[in-house]
Amino acid sequence: MSKEYFELLIKPEDNYELFLNLILSLTDDAIEENDGEIIVRSEDSLEDFQEPLEKFAKALNTKCYIKCEKKRV
Repeated sequence: MSKEYFELLIKPEDNYELFLNLILSLTDDAIEENDGEIIVRSEDSLEDFQEPLEKFAKALNTKCYIKCEKKRV
């Protein structure tokens, strides 16, 4: 097991189910739902998801907080 992992936090103000369905279609990594947040964790970088998610939010005219960071176990 790796000592580092990546975490992607997505918190849309609206259209939560659309964001969740998009994430589920894009990755097989662990996904957690918590109080309107979608959290994806992976040993691989998740930075490539950030820009497409921002474009998706813009297309839906939905404000969405997105944060990608590397964490240690």
